[in-house]
Amino acid sequence: MTARRRLGQGALALCAMLTGSLAGYAWGAVQTVDQKDLRFSVKLVKIAKGDSVEFTNSDDTSHNITISGRDFSVNSGLQARGQPFRAPLVKPGVYKVSCAIHPNMRMTIVVE
Repeated sequence: MTARRRLGQGALALCAMLTGSLAGYAWGAVQTVDQKDLRFSVKLVKIAKGDSVEFTNSDDTSHNITISGRDFSVNSGLQARGQPFRAPLVKPGVYKVSCAIHPNMRMTIVVE
């Protein structure tokens, strides 16, 4: 078997695996939250299951977004000015959002 054919079969297997893991997932709407003056633009966001929240950094400093809820945690890593961070939330619940660099930056996301 040629290397090209093995690569093609591997790519097909990977696509099948990814498609199976994403089956039933509906890509939803995006709610935008800005970060400016070391604050989130809102304190509470309500979204539907499968929607995303995108955080835009309009500050002159970096941020580090952490979202945590029951059986879920995600961290943006260092988020520079102008860099977006999007988090799809697929399970209903209440999620706490904070900035690891600026502890006074806090908000809540409710997924219905």
